[in-house]
Amino acid sequence: MSLAGARWPGIVGGLRDRYEIWDEPPKCGKDVNDQLKIRIGLKRKEDFLPLKINIYQINTDRDPKQLKFLCLDTARRILHSAEPDSAAYDKVYSGDVKCRNLEDVFTLFNSRRPEGFRGHSLSVSDVVEVEDAAGITPGFYFCDSFGFKEIPFQPELAADAVRGPTIQVVLVEPGKTARIAEVGTSLDAMQQTVGGSIEAYYPFEEQVCIVCNDEGKINGLPLNRAIRDEDTNEIVDIIAGTFFICDCRKESFGSLSEEQQKRYLEKYRLPERFFPQETALKPCHISPKTATGNSIWDNPRISAKTT
Repeated sequence: MSLAGARWPGIVGGLRDRYEIWDEPPKCGKDVNDQLKIRIGLKRKEDFLPLKINIYQINTDRDPKQLKFLCLDTARRILHSAEPDSAAYDKVYSGDVKCRNLEDVFTLFNSRRPEGFRGHSLSVSDVVEVEDAAGITPGFYFCDSFGFKEIPFQPELAADAVRGPTIQVVLVEPGKTARIAEVGTSLDAMQQTVGGSIEAYYPFEEQVCIVCNDEGKINGLPLNRAIRDEDTNEIVDIIAGTFFICDCRKESFGSLSEEQQKRYLEKYRLPERFFPQETALKPCHISPKTATGNSIWDNPRISAKTT
């Protein structure tokens, strides 16, 4: 990118990764080091406000009109529409990047690709979604032959390649009714689901486990559900924070069967509150009149049953 880097590699080489070096060469009669220090001091990459972006790229398996790598005008002529075929795209990146503008995004994803990027180098026909940025209007931008053009786009039609493989689990959140959900199989996806480091807990006789936040109680997360002994029905633990229930027959966590989903969904369906008594906490089932999955604290129509 930088002429400065090409002309004065000894000065810029060690700073390339930390600083955005301007292309303008130093003025005559000034010390090269002083000129570069001035520019470096004004343009440190750490000082850039991050852009929150998503990147979409055409999947050739869903591209019957062969639109991949075509410019916007050509794609519109083929589709007879101002909008690209959103269903042909995969989301291949989602995250924050330290870039000033979309041209910086193009350079980044063609040189030092961020962790988690699952696509090829940013190219013509790709779409960059800007969710939050200073100085850039949020929206969808088509990477064209020259620059970027704002376009209409339907992200809900695109496949999510970022998330990767998923498993079907029973997800249990504090203050909410339990529900069936899909959870990514990567460590990062599971940590995001429970809000921290994961711990597998095995209170059941069958090969099914609870995956919860390892430090839920230490971090003061809200108490969620009581775990009971399957024979005596006595409380053996209380889980703090969000957890999910999944299959654990193999080395990796797996999906629950349909029968297991129904059984554990019913077992932990109702949210609970806990009230202190002389020797222990007493759980109280909260029964929303209308089970919408929203937080019970937002629903005034509730009744309570102690168990």
